Amino acid sequence: MLRECVFVEDGAQVADTSRPGHILSQPDFRASTAASKVKVSVAGKGGSERTIVKRTAEVWLEHPDRRSVATVTFRPGAGAITMAPGGQTALNSWGGFRFDTPPDDWQSHSEPFEMHVRWLFGGDADPFLDWLAHIAQKPGDPASFAFLHIARSHGMGRNWIASVIGRVFVGYVALAFDLSGALRTGYNGVLAGKVLAVVDEIDEGNSQRKYQIQQELKQLITEETRTINPKYGRQHREWNFCRILIFSNSPAALPLEDDDRRTYVVQCDEEPRPPDYYRKLYSLRADPGFISAVAQFLVRRDISHFNAGGRPPMTGAQAALLERCRSEAEQTLHK
Repeated sequence: MLRECVFVEDGAQVADTSRPGHILSQPDFRASTAASKVKVSVAGKGGSERTIVKRTAEVWLEHPDRRSVATVTFRPGAGAITMAPGGQTALNSWGGFRFDTPPDDWQSHSEPFEMHVRWLFGGDADPFLDWLAHIAQKPGDPASFAFLHIARSHGMGRNWIASVIGRVFVGYVALAFDLSGALRTGYNGVLAGKVLAVVDEIDEGNSQRKYQIQQELKQLITEETRTINPKYGRQHREWNFCRILIFSNSPAALPLEDDDRRTYVVQCDEEPRPPDYYRKLYSLRADPGFISAVAQFLVRRDISHFNAGGRPPMTGAQAALLERCRSEAEQTLHK
């Protein structure tokens, strides 16, 4: 416990550095370690000593060499004990990616992933693959833009991409992130300790909260730090290393600003492929060799040309989205 446990002053919690992100309240810590006991000597009458049995958790909590930090944060690339955005000492919930050893033929093994991405993203596939590979190679280097992929048809296999990425970066991806709900309520607890959040569907382009959503989305993507506000639990501040990947079937998915350069918008007008194609794709998720091959594909990809802080281009898909989200008055002014 002296080697692996850390007392977190904010909330009187206990964290296990051998399992980053495993943080318990004191009652839960005591309960989980209840079977661990040690013999200790205590002073008796007349200066004598006697031996008693105490729970190890109690001995650790009272020990002068117990390690303590002020709070918890998330900072990929930093050590187990780091600095929180407010300057306090903090336990780092980042433990690194756990990539399995890939098969020797990882290049051919990972081809279904690359080919499916290229079909869905067309001419914008390489920027998207670079964006993903940058997560694998430099998780502590934040990107300044999100991806929005709009498809005309349902059943294209985009959730398959999300599920594969979730397995590659296991533990660090928020799948099925409710972006609309987070923007509306302010509850964003699922983003704690994540490098990627995947939104399955959104349709806010013609919302009455259009301008508020624009500002909130801008902050969500570009803020250096954020307050993690779980619906149930304690708030804390984290460094923002979480990127946003949005899938939508709505032609007016998000109300972007005219000069937005924080969202890379892609549109796919293809029709779904035959059912057998998707049966083969989805069967690959259960193959550990395939998942490790995709991880290796991302780790080995050359991203020397990728600018994580750059501004994505104004694509035709983004121009069309902006036009669809304008009110009649805005369209008149724009002309």
